[in-house]
Amino acid sequence: MNNDKSVFGRSLVAVAVALAFPTGSALADEVQDLTNPNKSEVALRIQDVNKVNPLYRMYTGVDRKGVTGSFAVDVVRRSAEGDWLKLQGRDLGVSGIQELGASYEKQGDWRIGLDYNEITKYAPYTINTKVSGVGTDKLTLNQDWRSSAGLGGESSLKLERTATSLTGSKLFSDAFKFGFSFKTEDKKGAIMSSMIGSTLNGQTPGKNYSTQYFAPQPENFRHNQFEATLDYFTKTLQLSGGYYGSFFNNANTGLNITPGNNSIPTLPCAAATCITALPLAAQGIPWIALPPDNRAQQLFLSGGFNFTDTTRLSFKLSKERLTQDDGFIPAYGAITPLAGAPISATFTSNNPPGVPYASGMTSSSLGGLVDTTAYFGMLTSKLSKDLDLLASWRYEDRDDKTPQRNYLDAQASTEFPAGATNERESHKLNHGRFELSYRLPAGYRLIGGLDYDKKQTPEALRDEVTDRTARIELKKSLSELVNGSVKISHSNRTGGTWTLLDPTSFPTTTNVAAPLQFADRKRDKARIMVDWNPVDPLSLQLFYEQGKDTYPFTPPAGNARMGQTDGKTELYGLDASYKINDDWKASGYYSHNQNKTHQNEMYTPRVLPQTCAIAPASATNTCSPWTADLNLEGMVFGAALKGKLSSWDIGADYLYSKDQTKYNIGFNPLYPTAATSSVPAGAGVLPDTNYTLNRLRLNGTYAFSKETRVRLDYVYDVRKMDDYTWANWTYSDGTRVNVDPNQKTQLIGVTLIQSF
Repeated sequence: MNNDKSVFGRSLVAVAVALAFPTGSALADEVQDLTNPNKSEVALRIQDVNKVNPLYRMYTGVDRKGVTGSFAVDVVRRSAEGDWLKLQGRDLGVSGIQELGASYEKQGDWRIGLDYNEITKYAPYTINTKVSGVGTDKLTLNQDWRSSAGLGGESSLKLERTATSLTGSKLFSDAFKFGFSFKTEDKKGAIMSSMIGSTLNGQTPGKNYSTQYFAPQPENFRHNQFEATLDYFTKTLQLSGGYYGSFFNNANTGLNITPGNNSIPTLPCAAATCITALPLAAQGIPWIALPPDNRAQQLFLSGGFNFTDTTRLSFKLSKERLTQDDGFIPAYGAITPLAGAPISATFTSNNPPGVPYASGMTSSSLGGLVDTTAYFGMLTSKLSKDLDLLASWRYEDRDDKTPQRNYLDAQASTEFPAGATNERESHKLNHGRFELSYRLPAGYRLIGGLDYDKKQTPEALRDEVTDRTARIELKKSLSELVNGSVKISHSNRTGGTWTLLDPTSFPTTTNVAAPLQFADRKRDKARIMVDWNPVDPLSLQLFYEQGKDTYPFTPPAGNARMGQTDGKTELYGLDASYKINDDWKASGYYSHNQNKTHQNEMYTPRVLPQTCAIAPASATNTCSPWTADLNLEGMVFGAALKGKLSSWDIGADYLYSKDQTKYNIGFNPLYPTAATSSVPAGAGVLPDTNYTLNRLRLNGTYAFSKETRVRLDYVYDVRKMDDYTWANWTYSDGTRVNVDPNQKTQLIGVTLIQSF
């Protein structure tokens, strides 16, 4: 009854306006509404959340249950002289997702803009720990981890990003323009991490055990970016030259860990009888290095030249320098022993410990220096009425000039008594593309192309890898009913000499597919896309894509085929939309993706040839290889309905997604004599992991007037996770990590929108 009166009241107002003003004035107002960009709108949103679930809150900013509020603003003003003022803000008042931007522009002259945004990512885990100092560069391990008191209160890790950017431009003439941008981003918080240490079994000499401690790494980063460009443009020539700089700063050089009872570092004997201590290199020093400060600066020139109306050359030249000279963690000084241990000659004072340095190591930083030169060119031309050409080439030369020093020796590591130097990562890249496109009758187009990729990495496991791809595509367009394309491609990757650590037991003739980026590979792909309008209100889009990889190696007789042997990807889906009438429209989509790979046991020390006969002389190296048929499968389904119901604008959408990982680990007998063998000890059979999402969203908007609207929202979100990785995971210090396998969230929101 109240709604009827409201409608009747608004009708009376409309009749009064129509009688008071001529028809022409009403039409003029409507035209003014359509052509005038000026807008002033403020929205106030109140929402009520029944429960805070870690999976739902990851990027939503919903960090507590109950009632919260936020507001949004959207202002656009244009003067008669062509001055533009814009102000947009959303989720203001909600820490972690709020955004605000403002700009002022003198059309055809200059522009200035300022933007601010926040992004907070919450870890999807619930953590119970007594490790203190989380988020800082100094952690203190749990002191009573063996008792029931080792489990602390619930907490969660998060990363908070805040970014501010300033942009501007100035048009000096019809041919010259200057632009600049400056952005600074801060990231603070902590990420999941652990540290391997050791613990004493009581105070028994020599009874040390390897353990894993909860040691979240802090992130206190600041990243500054600056770019300035000068553009020159005419009808024939366009040039843009400039400078780009990236400056990364980490407030924490390293993470220092204070041990707890029976935890790192340990002494080689009981404190009461300890006379001598291990050498400095053998001590378990609790330090973790963190990302160091670094800088990247680039000069570039890009542009294009129009030879004719149908032929154009585009190019880009750049020169970049990366430097990293942040100081190392302080070297070994004197070390503080565990409480109660006598101070021997090794422990000369109570200064905090550092890290072991190789003897003769005098440098205080890496001195990292990498110069990169890159060239790119692309030629496009319309050779004839029906034939088009595209040819491009990209070259990159990355020259790693970082000094090579001996960072490990007998003092720093017993594993490398002869020393070990840092590796350089220089490479040269060449990427070429050639493509011809020919127009056929009836709206068809035939496209053929060749791609060439070559990467030369002198100090890598393989010094050279080349990938050649041939592709052909048929497109259909300009049809009222059916349009689409069919594309197939074949690529072949080969390489140069292998450089392996153990060429005797791991001969290069096996061509083992590990690591995959260097291995020989054949890849075949096919893709079909169709846009179909069978009847006027119905539109369908279908797609299907399949790819197959094979790693063609032929191992010598008696050697196991190790590494990945083949892979297959498949993706298909359907998008549909249907116009029910002028007020209602429905849409839906479905997609399915699958990625399968087969992998044989990787290289492990064993006697060659690898026979599977069990003999006393080779019992510890008996052939028991395992295989894994990894299957990653995902499915997404969604449906939406939009329309008008009386004075309401109604919207509803539903989303269901599922991701599943199957490991399928099992024994793969190479010879009949091994048919009864089991999976090697320690390999295990990993269970499947599953992640599903069900989400229903309903919304309705009611206009009280042209200036005032109200919007109602309801969200029902259910997420399920079955992941053995974090199923009641407990670290050696007593820290426990949990994921609720079934998380349900309900949200009700009310938004009031007012225009001025």
